[in-house]
Amino acid sequence: MKLVYYPFLVNINAKRLLFIGGGTVAARKINALLPMEPAIRVVAPRVCHELRALAAAQTIEVIEREGLETDLEQCDYAFLCTDNRERNAALAAHAKGLRVPVNVADDPWLCDFHLPAVHIDEDASLVVSVSTQGKSPTTARKLRDRIRDLLNRGELP
Repeated sequence: MKLVYYPFLVNINAKRLLFIGGGTVAARKINALLPMEPAIRVVAPRVCHELRALAAAQTIEVIEREGLETDLEQCDYAFLCTDNRERNAALAAHAKGLRVPVNVADDPWLCDFHLPAVHIDEDASLVVSVSTQGKSPTTARKLRDRIRDLLNRGELP
């Protein structure tokens, strides 16, 4: 079976996003999502400095403990960013049973969705996203940055 994702835009303003895992992967994804003003909860026994600072600023909620299956019952979208593949798989299966769309770090076969590299202009009238279907996020970011630079220089309409 071929793994192909179809891109579509979703309004996540005020949606409840759950991150189980509090490392740099979670921080990168959270920073990309913050401008859309979702309600973000991070559940992890330890969180990185960047997430701790966001919690101190009351931008996100952090609960310092292991993520539980019951946490998935209180969210609209789940992001599983632990460094334990078996734990991520078990949580993903539970999320799917609850019909909660899930993004699993480093395992595209368990994901219901991916976060593409995104550029949104100042008035949000143009959104550009680039995806490599999860195969090369670095390439997607580089292409997004080139498109953004061309737009900023007025070389694209």
